[in-house]
Amino acid sequence: MNREDNPNPENDASLSVRHDLGCKILVVDDEVSLRTILAQSLISLNYDVDSVGSGSEALERLRDEDFDILLSDLMMPGMDGLELLKAALEIDPNLICILMTGQGTIQTAVDAMKTGAFDYVLKPFRLETMMPVLARAIKTRRLHLENVQLREAVAIHRSSSCISPQSIMSFARECSGSRTSMCFWSTNACAW
Repeated sequence: MNREDNPNPENDASLSVRHDLGCKILVVDDEVSLRTILAQSLISLNYDVDSVGSGSEALERLRDEDFDILLSDLMMPGMDGLELLKAALEIDPNLICILMTGQGTIQTAVDAMKTGAFDYVLKPFRLETMMPVLARAIKTRRLHLENVQLREAVAIHRSSSCISPQSIMSFARECSGSRTSMCFWSTNACAW
């Protein structure tokens, strides 16, 4: 089905996923076969995917590279998914983390969400059930990053608007002996 055949393409996660090129996902699972199948499936959908078999390997990758989404198993030997989630969010507070588990309980789901997980997916799952979760995760990640950029822009604007008229006049007097033309712009007018 192409975009023209779908009367409401916004609701079709399989279509929107193909437009999210550049999304970088780290898949973490100690089960080699599941990790490999999931990574290959996401790669076939044009995602940039890296995969590792442990929490410690995941943390190394997260320190070395930027990822948009962490897709991790909950129950792993050594560092479990909740420990990984906490450490990963310390590295990148805007990272979107989705936990997967085959041994889910209400309590583990609650713990995951309290720790900062974006979502919690029960294994086994079909790729089609993961696509809407990933689409929402990507949208959320992009909104988080836009928010950070806007906050930085506002901070820069606020700091630049803190220059007083007296400091501008003082600077102008210091430069008055030079042969340089000066134009000071404000939000209201141009002087000199």
